[in-house]
Amino acid sequence: MADLIAREPQRVRGKRVIELGAGVGAPGIAAALAGASEVCITDREPLSLHCAALSARSSGLSARVLRLEAGPSGRVVRDHGQGLEAEAEADDGRSFAEGSKGDQPQVTCVLLDWTLPVPKYLLGR
Repeated sequence: MADLIAREPQRVRGKRVIELGAGVGAPGIAAALAGASEVCITDREPLSLHCAALSARSSGLSARVLRLEAGPSGRVVRDHGQGLEAEAEADDGRSFAEGSKGDQPQVTCVLLDWTLPVPKYLLGR
């Protein structure tokens, strides 16, 4: 899929992209590099998302890791997943968390366990 996106960037350019069960997120990262307006990479494995965020950052993209859960009020609670946020440094000494090229979209990596029931507010009920 990442190869197809790289060969045909018009498929994602300017569009919102979500990658479900992403693993290391290669198609999502390719979509961001190809000009997608927004990219969300999801997986239920924290280590996969950590790797996806590092890969995005090493590709010059901004990336963050979130854990989405239903809070008691029925709203989405967002945090940085208790240590999922990657803390690493690039070869030039800057932190990958410092951001990236201003013209590139941010890649959001979301810890999402799709085996759990979906909250009703997300279904529009």
